[in-house]
Amino acid sequence: MAEVVLFHITEEILNKLGSLSAQEVALWWGLKDQLRKLNDTVTRIKAVIQDAEVKAQNKRQNHQIEDWLKKLREAVYDAEDLLEDFSTQVLRKQLMSGNGVSREVRVFFSRSNQFVYGLRMGHRVEALRERLNDIETDSKRFNFEVHESERYSLTTVREQTTSSEPEVIVGRDGDKAVIRSFLLDSNYKENVSVISIIGMGGLGKTTLAQYAFNDDQVKSHFAVKHWVCVSGGLDARKILKGVVGKDDDQLESMKNELEKKFEKKKYLLVLDDVWDGEDGSDGEKWDSLKELFPRDAVGSKIVVTTRSHVIAKFTSTVAPHVLEGLSIDKSWELFRRKAFPQGQDSDHVDEKNLEKKL
Repeated sequence: MAEVVLFHITEEILNKLGSLSAQEVALWWGLKDQLRKLNDTVTRIKAVIQDAEVKAQNKRQNHQIEDWLKKLREAVYDAEDLLEDFSTQVLRKQLMSGNGVSREVRVFFSRSNQFVYGLRMGHRVEALRERLNDIETDSKRFNFEVHESERYSLTTVREQTTSSEPEVIVGRDGDKAVIRSFLLDSNYKENVSVISIIGMGGLGKTTLAQYAFNDDQVKSHFAVKHWVCVSGGLDARKILKGVVGKDDDQLESMKNELEKKFEKKKYLLVLDDVWDGEDGSDGEKWDSLKELFPRDAVGSKIVVTTRSHVIAKFTSTVAPHVLEGLSIDKSWELFRRKAFPQGQDSDHVDEKNLEKKL
């Protein structure tokens, strides 16, 4: 019974995530991509909850699975609270356009304060997503099966993750030039060349990759482009499934599907948010995975975004591109452009005092 409740709560969370991701304010707060990744993780977990309930009845695994379900239950309730907080903030922001709102409330929900709120919420969403990803990874030791009714939700292919509104990129002209030059250069000895974009969370690795992925010249340079949100380790089956759009127990079968999809054409593949594993086998996993990628067309490229120097070392065929933090001036410029979009003034804000506090 508890798992029936858990299943329905995850369903409500997914509905709320879909609604919140569609809100313009989610893009403005810089949370659209984070919410989408959280949605993907919750979707994968929801798909196995019903089988977990069945396997929990098995006496040999009962205690282990019950412990897993307890951790999941706690995380799901925290997700419910976080999204309730987020929904409340969205509603209050929408009410700002109405009359009769007190000056104190207007100041609290000013653009500058809302940007700071977005940063804080981003950290909370990311922490929750990592927690749920750990729970999902832990579930693999139980070999839970995806319930038939959930299979369709897991076969959605995301060929790219960008919205129609580009993210704000400040102080990254040099980084953009490096990635773009790599993608457009066909003078590499390998038919498939790999570059990793490495840096701590929040520096803009995904945004930089999105910029390159959607560059007009890059679009015309590659016949095939695919974006896979990995948000986990080098799981060959999961990554291939993200490209071909279908699951199969046999990797060789998925490799054949991949070759059909790419049709010996020059391709660009982005593997976003790749993590290192705890078992120390990342090198072996990458060697196995890269053998599955077609190598027919000269000039094909793979971009990997990661926080891990280990992943960067194993995957890159050229020097990894290390993303550094922005200077103080560029950080403040980014804040101003986010907090005060074009056409908005900041006359009512004490910028020097605010910059000092931030």
